[in-house]
Amino acid sequence: GVGGGDGDGGGATITTLQEVELGGSDFLPGTGLQLSASPDRQQLAWVSDEVYIVSVAGTASELAARQSRQLTRLGCRVESYAWSPDGRRLVLSANRLGHFQLWLVELADGATRRITSESSGAVDINPTFTFDNKAVLWARLDATWCHHAIMMQELDGQHEPTVVAQDRDFFNYMKKDHLGLKASPASSLACFRSQRSGHTNIYLIELSDSKWSCRLDCRLTQTVAADRGRGAVEPLPLCPEEAEQGGAVWSPDGSCIAFTTNRNGTHAVVVASVLQHARNPGEPWQ
Repeated sequence: GVGGGDGDGGGATITTLQEVELGGSDFLPGTGLQLSASPDRQQLAWVSDEVYIVSVAGTASELAARQSRQLTRLGCRVESYAWSPDGRRLVLSANRLGHFQLWLVELADGATRRITSESSGAVDINPTFTFDNKAVLWARLDATWCHHAIMMQELDGQHEPTVVAQDRDFFNYMKKDHLGLKASPASSLACFRSQRSGHTNIYLIELSDSKWSCRLDCRLTQTVAADRGRGAVEPLPLCPEEAEQGGAVWSPDGSCIAFTTNRNGTHAVVVASVLQHARNPGEPWQ
């Protein structure tokens, strides 16, 4: 449903947009409807095996009469998806050909294009767009579902996928918030969760040369571009601590990340300056 004020201060009106019959797995966090709004907040998307969308612009009476439309027709369940920054496309992971690969879907007409073609048994999941709408990031798992790489694919059709970082964890990758791979909305940085320190902390990785490189004293660009294809770039911890961090959310300008931390059962919400803590990773913080 969608709630909105009725204009006279009398509270909110709840409008049912779509009734969806749910299976058992749809109630598991991160694997269910995956309801999310477009960047301009004018459309909603969700997963019920395939992806559906509906416009939420207009009055309550207009919404009540509106029908959703099925966007994808892949014939399989969509594992995860993300909106493009301009709201014109989705990138999604789906197991259509025997293992999970990535697909681009145009919202205007539902046209679908596969953008990965890994045939080694690897699993491509948890996709997200870069801030400039020119590339897609995702996690590629090996057959053990333990080793994984953060991958990047430019969407111009002229480049092969590149390895941004290598990692080894035991996350439940079907719950995309467990890995928490999220590109900055304003720069060529991305964050993700890693257990490489022995604790689940949030790490930063730089995807390409940008204005952030010199401001971070080159800590995020420890190798030349030629080494990136071998996964040699080392991620940088945002706020290292002996605690479990998660739920990372970028600020709109990309300068801060809000996240949760669990210190021996004591939970807190933290807002960290990306520049401050990347420059001084040992600096105390609240």
